[in-house]
Amino acid sequence: AAPPLPTGEASELGVLLCRATGALGEARAALGDEAPEARAAAEDLLGRIDRFGRRWRELEQEAGRTDRLALATRLEQVIAREGAATDEVVRGEYTRARGALRAQLDYLDEIERGRDRAVARLHHHVAVLERLRLAALHHRSADASRVGEELAPLVEDLTAAGRELDVAAEVIAELPRLSAV
Repeated sequence: AAPPLPTGEASELGVLLCRATGALGEARAALGDEAPEARAAAEDLLGRIDRFGRRWRELEQEAGRTDRLALATRLEQVIAREGAATDEVVRGEYTRARGALRAQLDYLDEIERGRDRAVARLHHHVAVLERLRLAALHHRSADASRVGEELAPLVEDLTAAGRELDVAAEVIAELPRLSAV
């Protein structure tokens, strides 16, 4: 699995990526040579978490280049000019400018909601990885085939989490293209 993102700013996303990496290492140690399916699913999930985190970070960096306050100030100015305009053509252009500025603010709002959802999803996925370690410890005294059977629901959770991240990553990849429209 790839190493976690650098977390100089200690963003919540960076903290989650570090926790996921740590959880996988602890789960590997707890599993030992038992339950290779669970181990493989956990490693796959960490790789997907890492890829998702990198894509999301790129999107946040790109969106962060837009100064929300300056954009809101421009919108207020355009609204004032629109209201003061006496020429219909001028007012029409300000109306169009108002719509374009409002759309930019709406995109920023949608990106923030998406970030909140992504972070919540990552909290769940990290918790699933952490759960794997505890499940392995719980079943350590059992024989390898029984551990594999008892961990099967957890393997399904890990696999489902990976699929969710793939879908979310596809959406993230489409956002820059859609915002250009």
